[in-house]
Amino acid sequence: MPPLPRDVTLLGKFPTVQSMAEHAIGCLLVAEHAYFLMQNGHAMWKEVLLLAVEEYKTSSIQLAVSKGVKAIFHDYNGNMNGLCQGIIKVVIENRMSNKLLEPGAK
Repeated sequence: MPPLPRDVTLLGKFPTVQSMAEHAIGCLLVAEHAYFLMQNGHAMWKEVLLLAVEEYKTSSIQLAVSKGVKAIFHDYNGNMNGLCQGIIKVVIENRMSNKLLEPGAK
């Protein structure tokens, strides 16, 4: 996949569409986790969002997302449907609230 034009700015500058996808997935995972935490008793949205960002940064999820997105783009070959399905799969597999939903989780 070719790099983005130099003048493209979407929430910052990304050298490739792949890096933009990684960032977007990370933002989505953090937002979903913050929402999940708020639904389970945490009321201060700013604090919850900061907590979700910190959890994302210190967990292995960020690395897993990066590896997953890299694999998807490696296999892309112009198949937009496959690319979209792969991105959705990475999001679902790496939801931070998954660990909270496991039996025995606190």
